[in-house]
Amino acid sequence: MVVKNDYYYIACNDYKYLLRNLDSDFYNNMAVACQQICEKALKSVLVCVNPDVKSILNSHNLRQIYSAIDEEELINLDIAKLSLLKDYYFEVRYPGDN
Repeated sequence: MVVKNDYYYIACNDYKYLLRNLDSDFYNNMAVACQQICEKALKSVLVCVNPDVKSILNSHNLRQIYSAIDEEELINLDIAKLSLLKDYYFEVRYPGDN
């Protein structure tokens, strides 16, 4: 078994894992997985577009990562939906008033 360690491979691997578990009742884990898959997929594009943007790679803010990509006008995503996905991630991951 070969294990690759790049954003694209990890995003694809996480996506395949999510698909296999769609019938489970672990909705919180699925919401977290969706956010993580999106984050890693966006980072894989960002690394291809601008490999020198290491500071953003430490971010988990989907809008910030997308904004760094969008400067190149390569992909067109809905910012509001990225924000919603981010909100789901924090709502199901951490207790409190979010």
